[in-house]
Amino acid sequence: MESKKSLSLLQQFVCFSALLVFATVAYWGCSSTPKMTPEQMAEMEAREKAKQDSIANFELRKNWSFGYTNYQNKEYERVTGYFWKVIELDKNNTFKDVYTFLGDTYMQQQKGDSAEIVYKKGIEIYPDNAFLHRQLGFIYENTQRIPEAIAEYEKVVSLEPESIQDVERLTGLYVKANDIDKAIESYQSLMKLAPDNKAYQEDYAALLASTGRESEAIDQKMELLQANPNDTKLLLDLAMYYKKERNWDEASTYYERYLAIQDDAFAIEDLADIYQNNGEFRKAIGVYDRILAKKPNDVKAIAGQAESYRELGDLQRALQLAQKASRIDSKYGRAYLVAGQVYEAAVEKCKSQAGRKNYNFDDKLVFEMANNQWKLAARDPEVRNRAESLMRSIAEVLPKSSDRFMNQGQTQPKSSCYSWLK
Repeated sequence: MESKKSLSLLQQFVCFSALLVFATVAYWGCSSTPKMTPEQMAEMEAREKAKQDSIANFELRKNWSFGYTNYQNKEYERVTGYFWKVIELDKNNTFKDVYTFLGDTYMQQQKGDSAEIVYKKGIEIYPDNAFLHRQLGFIYENTQRIPEAIAEYEKVVSLEPESIQDVERLTGLYVKANDIDKAIESYQSLMKLAPDNKAYQEDYAALLASTGRESEAIDQKMELLQANPNDTKLLLDLAMYYKKERNWDEASTYYERYLAIQDDAFAIEDLADIYQNNGEFRKAIGVYDRILAKKPNDVKAIAGQAESYRELGDLQRALQLAQKASRIDSKYGRAYLVAGQVYEAAVEKCKSQAGRKNYNFDDKLVFEMANNQWKLAARDPEVRNRAESLMRSIAEVLPKSSDRFMNQGQTQPKSSCYSWLK
């Protein structure tokens, strides 16, 4: 019992001694460490920051390296994590292309919404990056957000005014938005950038025409034609424009220039009609001859010649041609229409030559012949209205029962003036 008590006292003494030694060492140790100056503290903090920066820089470059390698290898599903980490760590904007590559990565994966977020974020940091604005504009255009697309491409063009492709795209967006004034200005910029590009000039003229500014469009085409005198499209456009305006002289001039280069059956027909409308019947006959040289049985050309001969007063030749056309195509109403007009013209000619004021029975019989032709013409829907109108115009001078009673047995005109009709 005594020995146990002695052991307990010994243990307490050892513990106390150990605590005393620790306290002494701690006291003298602390008291021996001098206090750090502010300069020393700043230096220590700078070393720690440099250490942390080095670690962050290593992580930044590592993520860029891995991201860019996968991007080059088109392993797009492995790219995004690395590039987002680059964006997080790159406080000094060292890797400026990260937004370009990350946005393209999402585009390649058909993730337009994610690409849009990236391009917007990139524009916040690099507001004058034309590529980022261009890509964002492309996304807007393809999602039919036209005003937003216009704003982005306007920024692109302001940054790169010599970029023809961007000006062209902006022009198209203005047209889509129906902002015609800006579209016109944009086309003018395009034509300055590419003065030899005919497509821009033609599209510009078409835009002017579509908005009712046709005279400006014609001026533009005339200017373009001076530089391209054998441009068949321009020549035909101008010819058709002047035909519509009933400016027969200008229309025939451009049609002749066009046909000297291009063999076009429809244009030849137009030219013949123009000459007829302009009272140049000999020229019209010559143009119809060009058609008939290739297609001898072209009833439209034959009837057209018949009309021209009638206008020239050669009624016999006109009637022969009209009858020829109706023999070729018995359903072609214009041939009968012209034949009836020849009979009508014959009446007026004979009446005038005889000095008569009133129509006699011979005249009325010829009017009846005209009316019969117009009845046949009325079967053709294309000339029906015209034929019916002509029939109404002579209804009062057709032979009546009283006329027939007074001239019993006569069915043909007796006057020598009408002998050629027999």
